[in-house]
Amino acid sequence: MDCDEKSILLKRILDESSTLFILLDGQRRLTFASKGFLNLLRVEKEQVLLRKFPDELLEISMDEKIQIIQDLDQADERGKISSTKVFRRKQGEITIRYFIKKTSFEDSEEHYIIEAQDKSWSLLRNQLLMKKTIALEEDKNHLQEFTHIVSHNSRNPVNNLKSLVDLYSNQHLSTEEFLSLSGSVINSLELTLNNLSDILRHQAGAQIRRSEVSLQSVCEHVIKQFSFDVVRLGAKVSYDCKDLKVNFPLVYIESIFSNMISNAIKYKKPNTPLELNISAEKRGESIYLEFTDNGIGIDMNTFGADLFKPYTTETASNNRGGLGLSILAQHLEKYGDEIQVDSKPGVGSSFCFIFKNDSVI
Repeated sequence: MDCDEKSILLKRILDESSTLFILLDGQRRLTFASKGFLNLLRVEKEQVLLRKFPDELLEISMDEKIQIIQDLDQADERGKISSTKVFRRKQGEITIRYFIKKTSFEDSEEHYIIEAQDKSWSLLRNQLLMKKTIALEEDKNHLQEFTHIVSHNSRNPVNNLKSLVDLYSNQHLSTEEFLSLSGSVINSLELTLNNLSDILRHQAGAQIRRSEVSLQSVCEHVIKQFSFDVVRLGAKVSYDCKDLKVNFPLVYIESIFSNMISNAIKYKKPNTPLELNISAEKRGESIYLEFTDNGIGIDMNTFGADLFKPYTTETASNNRGGLGLSILAQHLEKYGDEIQVDSKPGVGSSFCFIFKNDSVI
């Protein structure tokens, strides 16, 4: 292979490389430019060949030219330099990382060798990767939420069914009573599982539909799930949600009642019968759903700021955060609604869910 053939082969290699390659002579005139470089600047070889670099490059602004000239001057002083520059084009910003080296060939004047890479694609790829990472993290959080809701919402019907079996096995219930109560519990469990399926479809990308939800009906349905605990503890549960309805996903309204009632039972004062009052009323253009109990209460000055953060239940305060309230607060905020809390240690707590705007019927 003679010298000309080697030159042609080298030129082909440089043209097909992802690295942009430029060769300048001692007067900084462009003597060679790879296809990648020409395509990047959208110029023909004849337009820039033997022209002074970068003066004759019309695609480069004056400020960008000054930056390149400064880098060439530094290469004169140091022999080489590397730099990353952002060039602005009509089609968007282009990030170029280039390496300039000043060298001399055999029996010839000094030349500038410039190797450059268009890093814009790498940056875009990193941005896409970051978005995918964030999406995966969100999916993990959604799966965590779903696991909690499944555990929380299905626990009461299952426990009730287990209690029924125990009572029947110990002959405290007749066959007719057992079958009647079992049917009610099974229907409740079926409804809960159907609602959880809605959540699962939502996590898979489907939108959970809002619907007209009767607060009184949901209240009665959920209280039945806790009927055994209410009797066992001698609790007094009163409720009056009137005929108020909200425009909200049913599964989250059920979760509100389920979380509030289970928390009231869990955090009741020792040796004191639980008293829980549930009420709903319309004030102005909003609907207020309130749960008031005489439980151990929460020190709001110390733990109020963390109340709606995930997994705060097991703190020394025995506060009622946990994942349940965190999920509910998140979805209420999504629809422009809110939760207000008033609580005192040793006195009890009041949780008020305020439905506004599109959530009000």
